[in-house]
Amino acid sequence: MYASLKACSVAVVYSSKAGVWSGAACVQQPGDLESGFVSGRGLSVLAGSALYFMSSTNYRILRYDLCTRVMSILQLPRSRCFGLVMLTTMEDGRLAFTTVEEQSRLCLYSRGDKGFGWSLSKVIELENELPFDGSLPPTLYLVGTTESIGVIFVKVEDELFTIDLNTSRARKVYQGSSITMVVPYMNFYIPVLGAPSTNDGSKVRASSGLQTMGFQEKKRH
Repeated sequence: MYASLKACSVAVVYSSKAGVWSGAACVQQPGDLESGFVSGRGLSVLAGSALYFMSSTNYRILRYDLCTRVMSILQLPRSRCFGLVMLTTMEDGRLAFTTVEEQSRLCLYSRGDKGFGWSLSKVIELENELPFDGSLPPTLYLVGTTESIGVIFVKVEDELFTIDLNTSRARKVYQGSSITMVVPYMNFYIPVLGAPSTNDGSKVRASSGLQTMGFQEKKRH
């Protein structure tokens, strides 16, 4: 659980196994914040043994270490954070973030191997993948991420696209107005290895493995 007080951010963790809350961890908020530190539109990202939350200033990250229960603040490069920033992870589990630059380039920045600094890992030219009509570029919004499989959700007008960070390909997945945030989820089941026989001697058709990804949209009221 996270709470933002006047001068500091506080977090406590509930253990369902022990049935108790942990002690409070806190970190002093920067003085230039007029409201809560954590952004209300972003989701947390798990990288290593820590949870990361995007700040309301768009160029800071709140880090909560699940092992030591210590909170700290990381700085993002301000020169690269003019637009919306979406936290994600790399294939090796390192923290990363994406942002749209010049309204047509999706840039992926990753944390250094030793946890210091940021480096540009990939650039995807969105005008080759999204419906640009050749005039003024459309307004793009980053509205969701699936850090486990490297997919970013991008809203273009009233259309929702997925951008695969591995293949750089885009795919339209939804159309609808007032989408402000996408909460992706995944589900799967284990395929049946053998087809069991029924009493009448027939066999039940074996199921094949399936992995699907859906999303829930959060709309303005």
